Amino acid sequence: MESAEELALLSTLAQTSTRPVRVALRVNPDVTVNTHRHITTGTRGNKFGMPPEQALQLFRDYADHACLNLCGLAMHIGSQICEAAPYRQAVSRLLALTKTLKAEGVHIRCLDLGGGFGIDYGNGSSLSFSEVAQVIADTIHTEAPDYDGKVVVEPGRSLVADAGVLVTRVNFVKEAEPRPFLILDAAMNDLMRPALYQAVHPLLTVSYADNRVQRQFDVVGPVCESTDTFARDYPVSEDIQAGDLMAFLCAGAYCSVMSNSYNSREIPPKYWSMRTLFRSSDGGSARKSSWHLKIKINSWHCRPEDSFRLCFYRFRDLRNQFNLLTAFLHRL
Repeated sequence: MESAEELALLSTLAQTSTRPVRVALRVNPDVTVNTHRHITTGTRGNKFGMPPEQALQLFRDYADHACLNLCGLAMHIGSQICEAAPYRQAVSRLLALTKTLKAEGVHIRCLDLGGGFGIDYGNGSSLSFSEVAQVIADTIHTEAPDYDGKVVVEPGRSLVADAGVLVTRVNFVKEAEPRPFLILDAAMNDLMRPALYQAVHPLLTVSYADNRVQRQFDVVGPVCESTDTFARDYPVSEDIQAGDLMAFLCAGAYCSVMSNSYNSREIPPKYWSMRTLFRSSDGGSARKSSWHLKIKINSWHCRPEDSFRLCFYRFRDLRNQFNLLTAFLHRL
């Protein structure tokens, strides 16, 4: 529950239940995180959750409620967080409330610590499962060694982001000052993160190796909005031309799920594959050079002038991330 008002509504609805409804209260631990201001959710002034002292009072008020069983605490401090320190501070504040409740006879059965673990969108910054797991485990073992309830995390983006790409075609290369524009057929309705959060996704050309001579472009979509901009001053092969295909990486999260039909645009189709969609001439990672997208374009019978927007998802990457998550959970 996010608020006292929601809890009051639930108490009314729960009167028709045949057994008490188990409830967790979301606490706002008021910690500062180094991320975009639009995706902070655990700082004072954010609309999410409630202060610890209000949560404590609600546990007291509903202690003997016939239809509700308050037995959990939850938090989520933000998204795309690449430092472990805020988690240590937030978990510590949640544990302090847990200990206070225990002293009053309330047993917390579940701590939901949220997610927001940052991934590398091409700038080299990320937060590994192992690092955040160690911080969570150390904090619990140090500050609440007798806690015997469940610990829940919500990895979300960090599981699926690298499993997807958005493929787009170049409509025009428009000469302009101070930089030329690379106008794609993908737009802000297909990938909203750049417009909402000024995010930049790694962008690769499908037909050209990254080690060619590059030129700086402003990469934009065709929608009549100045926010329909994917990147500014972005290096792309100088050989790029209208009709070429490009691929936005790390599009497995907050891409197709946020897509919409704004400007009467169709939502791009999705393609799922068990195979590796990329190969590397140097055996390196997706962040390195010489990557090419392995797509049989003719299978879609597309003419060069046709719009070409697709979302690809790789199940193999999902499996690898789940293996990492398993190792993460073993640390807790």
